[in-house]
Amino acid sequence: MKVYVDTGSSVDVMYEQCFNKLPAHVRALLKPTAVSLPGFSGESTWPVSQLELQIELVDDCDELLKRQALLNLYVMRNQSRFNVILGRTALRLFGAISSTLHGMVKFSSCNGIGTLTSVVIEPMYAMITAR
Repeated sequence: MKVYVDTGSSVDVMYEQCFNKLPAHVRALLKPTAVSLPGFSGESTWPVSQLELQIELVDDCDELLKRQALLNLYVMRNQSRFNVILGRTALRLFGAISSTLHGMVKFSSCNGIGTLTSVVIEPMYAMITAR
């Protein structure tokens, strides 16, 4: 699952393309919402609904290092290359710390410290020319 950790986001989002793949009994938990979410450029977007879901983080290399949290996810109709965006609320509930410099998220569990590492999806290159 492609998850984006956004330390600038105050909400947690699941995109509809991911939601539609969930089992029917989970999709039935969907609740209506009247909240609008402000975007990066100030525009407002309206979630389809919201979903309270138990999410589990599991360490990349050790399945014993895991932690669960009950998240309130806003289901968005917009297209995205990600399935879920975890914001500050999720990070706080998981007791997780993210490092964009290292491309990692660390979280505490009953069995120690778990680590999630990022995968580069699309490398970006820039050329700067001095004049």
